[in-house]
Amino acid sequence: MHVDRLYHADGYLHLIETLRNWDISLFAGVTGGGVIHFTKHLSPYPGNPSEGSDHLSRFFNVGEYVAGFVPLGYYLASGKLAAAVATTGAATKLLGCGLTDAKLHNIPAVYIVPISANSAVGFAPLQDSSIFGMNILRQLEAECPNSTFVLTGDAHDTENLQKAYALLVRHQPVVLVLDPAGLSRKFLQNLAVTTPLEAQQMGTLHKPLPLHKLRNKRVVIFVGSGMPATAKSRRLTTELARLLQAPVLYSINGANSVERDNPFLYGHIGFGGNDAAQSVWKSIDEKTILIALGADFDEYTTGVKPVFCKEAWIFGNDCSRYGMVDSSWRHWIQGTCLEITGPLEPLVANLIDAVSADPPDAVPMLPAPASLNGGAMAVAREGFVDLGRFYETIDGLWRSNSIGFDDICMAYKDRQYVTQRPNIHCPFFSLYRGSAMGSALGLGIGARLGAPEKTVFVFTGDGCFRLVAGTLAEARSLGINLFVLNNSIYGIVRNGLLKILPEEPVERYHDDLIMLDYAAIAAGYGWDYLSVDPDLRNLPDVIERCYQTGKPSLLIELRVDPEQNLGPNPRVENL
Repeated sequence: MHVDRLYHADGYLHLIETLRNWDISLFAGVTGGGVIHFTKHLSPYPGNPSEGSDHLSRFFNVGEYVAGFVPLGYYLASGKLAAAVATTGAATKLLGCGLTDAKLHNIPAVYIVPISANSAVGFAPLQDSSIFGMNILRQLEAECPNSTFVLTGDAHDTENLQKAYALLVRHQPVVLVLDPAGLSRKFLQNLAVTTPLEAQQMGTLHKPLPLHKLRNKRVVIFVGSGMPATAKSRRLTTELARLLQAPVLYSINGANSVERDNPFLYGHIGFGGNDAAQSVWKSIDEKTILIALGADFDEYTTGVKPVFCKEAWIFGNDCSRYGMVDSSWRHWIQGTCLEITGPLEPLVANLIDAVSADPPDAVPMLPAPASLNGGAMAVAREGFVDLGRFYETIDGLWRSNSIGFDDICMAYKDRQYVTQRPNIHCPFFSLYRGSAMGSALGLGIGARLGAPEKTVFVFTGDGCFRLVAGTLAEARSLGINLFVLNNSIYGIVRNGLLKILPEEPVERYHDDLIMLDYAAIAAGYGWDYLSVDPDLRNLPDVIERCYQTGKPSLLIELRVDPEQNLGPNPRVENL
């Protein structure tokens, strides 16, 4: 990173110029007393996303809870950075829900929040952020101890901003805390504006691998979200599986890094996992070598105890991913653990070359069956949309350049169970680790702002909807397609408690929801509205409308059966 010297009126303009040099031009949130002198330098976002790609620093006005997730969707859709902004008090805490998921899912994002002026400390300032009030700086530092930076308008800002950018490159979010007294000073001297150097290409690693250990062992390949979601990664994963004749298992988001036509795809594991994949995962033993590519080790994917196997080869792109302890995955493996860190695509290519040159004679597995689930799926009662049929049908209707987000509802458990394999036309993402209900709307907004050429689909539940409905007006012109699964209950809660608390009456589950008029809600916020017929006859027409450009955002209601339970929820066993 090099440093440019420029003149600026104050520290706020200096910060904006620095962020622009990092190619950050989108800021989402709500202005307020603590940030007005920052946001006054930002242009308002236009009504149409395609009009916002003029490289001006722009502010998209949307409620703080939703705004916290906007940079995440922005990055997942475009690969570019964005920022979320909130003032002091409750606004900072609302924004922090997105910060948590950014940390837990290793998504780079910038969060900008202020603190009370030092001169007001002890004098009960409004939204007191000092140690006598919310002590917000210590809260932020507790969650992000190495990535929270106070900007005071002095020479230390340059060093802190350089550190912040280095963390963003490593897929970590950063918090920039604004000291209003320092940043509002008028500067008469040149200021240091950090500008990132072009990313340096890491050299291909040629560390020898102990291929002899694979002899007469079964190999299982596990792909997670750390593997790049690129065509090259997908091709490499298929090639490795074919060479080793090894089953490929994948996490919810890791599915975006494998090819649908890979004959060794055995399916998702963990939450919403497929039967074939679960069977392979549970059979891992002392005769198994686990090859993990950017793997996701967490409760919803692998459980909360070590994986027992003969040996695990864990390929990762850095040593700072969530789930690691002391920069290592070692505690996740009960057996020998070999960790190889570097750029994943060259590493996997090296492994393929080594296996091709010296086949290890591992125990082969048969290609995966056509259906990765055994037995018949539960069906919906008459008068409801059957989610099994719905997901099977819509999976054949996706068009290229689409992107989807599953909210913390039945969708993030059932979709992958039904569809089994990824769809290249519409990759799906779910930020399940923080389990922030309603997060998917912010992700969808971010995706539309970051990649306006993509068609965005958001699947939410009627419970999640309640947390974000108030921000629909700000998204009315973005062309988002929002599917609402309406079953008048907290579906995940009901299905789980039927197994956890079977002896309790259902009224003690406290999971009922009041039925809402979604057509009226959509109209009130300036959205179009459609509902899916129970027999799915109009689903092709609904999808046709989703792909029409220049239209308002669309709310699509699905009346679904609260008694239909599809994908597995292994977390129930831990409760």
